[in-house]
Amino acid sequence: MSKKIFTFLFVCFMMLFALTACGGKKDDPKPEPEPEKPGVVDITVETNMTAGESYKVTVTTENLEESVVLTWNVSDPTVASLNEETLMIEALKAGTFTLSVTAGEDVSDSVDVTVAPKPLETYTITYDGLTKEELESLLEKTK
Repeated sequence: MSKKIFTFLFVCFMMLFALTACGGKKDDPKPEPEPEKPGVVDITVETNMTAGESYKVTVTTENLEESVVLTWNVSDPTVASLNEETLMIEALKAGTFTLSVTAGEDVSDSVDVTVAPKPLETYTITYDGLTKEELESLLEKTK
């Protein structure tokens, strides 16, 4: 009986060796990891503003780490100012500026904005017995 067991074990060993030598069943190759999607930052804001008005800026981000800091810039701070906490822009005077935001080192967006002058207020002055000084005072208020 030991010869039968020895023969059986020998045959099993040879089959195992043959399967291994021929390659046998290989493990399925591991799938390639998906490439990392690039980060995106996008600004939405009114591009035609009026001096003296305030406007809301909306920013959306995709595929950025939570720890990434957004850095804002207004190209001409005499034309507009940005409150980074509320994301409100105040249009200060007529002109143009670029609002830009950078996330990390290489993800950014920018928007060119035009600010129109504040519309002039219309005054009607009727000279009805006013003194010269009173009339000049009223005219001075319209400047």
